[in-house]
This record gives sequence, C-alpha cells and structure tokens, in this order.
Amino acid sequence: MTTIYDAENGYTITSGLQSQDVCDEAIDLAMSIAAERGESVILEDEGKLWLVEEDGEVSRISYRDAGFTRGESVILDDGQIWLVEDDGKEEN
Repeated sequence: MTTIYDAENGYTITSGLQSQDVCDEAIDLAMSIAAERGESVILEDEGKLWLVEEDGEVSRISYRDAGFTRGESVILDDGQIWLVEDDGKEEN
C-alpha cells in the first residue's frame, strides 16, 4: 500500500494506492498533487520514501531527511516500525 504525505507537516493526503511495483498510479498522482499544490509531497511505498517536487523531479529520501528525529519510532501504513538511530541509520 502506498501513501502520499504533505512534505511540510507530514499529514496524510491520501493512502491505499497500489504499490509502484504494480502500476504508476501512485507516482502519477503524487506528481499531479505536487504540481497542483505548488509544493513537494512525500510518497511512501513499500518502506521507502520518495520526495516528489512540484516540477516533477522525484528523488529517494531517508526517514531522517523527511524530518524524523533520532530515537523516533515511525509506524508505516503497512505495519512496519522504523527507528531512526542516533547515527542516522534506519533500522526495522
């Protein structure tokens, strides 16, 4: 399952989309939302994060880059639990 978040505040914009492994629905929608809003969004898919910018540029980012701080647990929609460690490495 794929989720799109607001890159500024982390609020969920939409969730329950098909994984990018299945089709392009999620990335196409993320690009459309970012362009329409004029600001970046974050696409979470299969435990990976992607920053989708309003100009259509897409880049892989880490949970730390997304704004999670050290020692913070992150529970994804697919049930995975991530912990951002002090050294910046992500573990699940």
